[in-house]
Amino acid sequence: MKSWRDLPGPAKAVGIGIIGVVDAALDRDPAAFEAAGGVLTALPAEQSGLLLGALVRQLLEDGHVDGLDEDDIRQVLSRCYQDAAGWLAPREIDVAVLVAVLSGALGIHEPGVTYREIIGPSGPGSAGSRTGTDGWVDPDLTGASVGAAVGAAVGAGSGPSAPVLDTVPSTAQYCRHAALLIADLLPAGRRSMSPHLDRAFHEIAGSEAMEMP
Repeated sequence: MKSWRDLPGPAKAVGIGIIGVVDAALDRDPAAFEAAGGVLTALPAEQSGLLLGALVRQLLEDGHVDGLDEDDIRQVLSRCYQDAAGWLAPREIDVAVLVAVLSGALGIHEPGVTYREIIGPSGPGSAGSRTGTDGWVDPDLTGASVGAAVGAAVGAGSGPSAPVLDTVPSTAQYCRHAALLIADLLPAGRRSMSPHLDRAFHEIAGSEAMEMP
């Protein structure tokens, strides 16, 4: 494979779908982001999830060649959230899902098993907590909530302050929040996704080849 664009239909469609939603995030266009997110969500979830995770991991590693520590994770989460809050409605951004995407990309948590909610104290109405199925409270990204988020993301959030999420992030949530992280992590002034997609597809192909008996 010389380029991801040489891949057969389904895989190539996922790559194109990711470019669409990341471009919309870079343009800070809510309507385009919603539409592109819908297109990506409609594609095979396993393929899009693997590719998005590989892209997030790749960009994190590229930007932190000496490794990630708590401060790095805190900075990534805070910067991504605060930037997205400048153009998306609050209900569209969930710091718990951002952490789930980041943790999954780094292989820290197993999707659906150990995703953790790290938005501060639990319980209705408390700062930084969920308040019902659709309720949302602005997380304090400069305070204890990010401290708990970072702790969980690096494997320390196993206590009561980091309860297991009631539900796994939906495909739509995962795709959109992964795109927000990718847009945030792309090097400034370098919007082209093709080199990153080439590397991600090669990484996935290599991993699958190693797993074959």
